[in-house]
Amino acid sequence: MGERTLHNPKTGETITFVKTARDTDGALFQMSYRMAPHAAIADEHAHPNQEMTIEVRSGTLTCTVDGVDRQVRAGETLTIPPGAMHFQRNDSDEEVHALESYRPALQMQEFFEVLVGWANDGKTNEFGLPSRLRLAVLHRYFHRTIISSSRRRNVEARLLAPIGVLRGYRREIERHIAAARA
Repeated sequence: MGERTLHNPKTGETITFVKTARDTDGALFQMSYRMAPHAAIADEHAHPNQEMTIEVRSGTLTCTVDGVDRQVRAGETLTIPPGAMHFQRNDSDEEVHALESYRPALQMQEFFEVLVGWANDGKTNEFGLPSRLRLAVLHRYFHRTIISSSRRRNVEARLLAPIGVLRGYRREIERHIAAARA
């Protein structure tokens, strides 16, 4: 497949896929990750069926894991167990570069392709989040890979996803995944 780079203009993240599910027979998804100064990921979340490891290469990443803030500096590694709610941000004036690994790979690559695709299509807000209906469909589609920390969003995913599917948002997800494979 070769390396593929995505840029999210809303969150200031640049993601380069290093190892994919296809490369590792589903065992690992790994990406190089750059976050602009004073930027943050779109939302607090958990990976219910995956262990996530963050190895900071440069800068300092602030990670909130189950409500506890931790500064992860260059040369340090943080492992987040399955199901732990977490959020990452860059509180500094310096870009952060990290390597993130997810075991098993599940659909992390596809999730990023869709979310960053929507951000580039102008279908997310200034924080990188799509509309409630799109988000509901996204959460239902990737429910084994990622869940929101918000009880309301998880309930909405169950209740509103059928409406979003009728509006074509599941087809949008599948189009972004297919376009990335082309």
